[in-house]
Amino acid sequence: MASGTEVRTLTNREPRGRLADIETHALRFDPEHLVRAMQGVDVVINSYWVRTPSHGATFAEGIHNSRMLVDAALTAGVRRFVQISVTHTNESSRSPYYAGKAVVDDYVRSQFDDHAIVQPSLVVGAKDVLTSNMAWFVRRMPVIPVPADGFELQPVLLDDLGGLVADAATADGTTQLTIEAVGPERYTFRSYLRLLASAAGLRRRFPPAPEVAFVAGTWFAGKLLRDDLVTRDEMDSLRKGYLLPAGDATCTGSVAAWLHENIDVLGHCYVNDSKTRRESARRARTTN
Repeated sequence: MASGTEVRTLTNREPRGRLADIETHALRFDPEHLVRAMQGVDVVINSYWVRTPSHGATFAEGIHNSRMLVDAALTAGVRRFVQISVTHTNESSRSPYYAGKAVVDDYVRSQFDDHAIVQPSLVVGAKDVLTSNMAWFVRRMPVIPVPADGFELQPVLLDDLGGLVADAATADGTTQLTIEAVGPERYTFRSYLRLLASAAGLRRRFPPAPEVAFVAGTWFAGKLLRDDLVTRDEMDSLRKGYLLPAGDATCTGSVAAWLHENIDVLGHCYVNDSKTRRESARRARTTN
């Protein structure tokens, strides 16, 4: 939008603020509807995926729906397809999240000569659910037991990811690009929580705890909040280093600096991700 590009969106949420004027179409997985929505579009940027089946769609449905989006884009005459994926995709992965992403990535590569696959790690920004909810717990709990150090992540700022995606979308000529979107700073899970506490000006303790105790605690808290705080698949991915880059950092923005400057927008209200996604899925079924 800043470069003067005309933007339209497929979404079941209501665009607000300065995004309210964007041309909006319902995200309805019907081939004819999708083709009509993409008519006249030069580049499609796909951020659709399934976090967990409890949100209303299985990973198999996520793959099916993603392929439908790709096929509709081809039928509509779209020139370039930009797929927002994730680091460490692998079809043979035991993680259905990462394996499913790999299937979709490969389908994009097989169908579009002109494509880009952008693979972010943990994304941090003003409306980020995971970091905001971490901050919510940090603001309310003086002591948070966490697994022993070794669970590592290397996050990327949302603005940096947006810049990579915009560059990938507006690249001239036929290009085939796969790029990780990862910032320069690496944290353990404990040190990331400490960063949030420091940014908020809070003194908090994060004593080590067995992983099974941490998982049980998040499960119990999730039941109270009626949400999936951290799924078993997400814990396994964190343990295996899936939120670390395979190569060097591709972005330069400091997450630590951003958090110290913007902590006031995070963690004041709990964001129920499960509720939001279920409502979105319900609206999609209603429009069908």
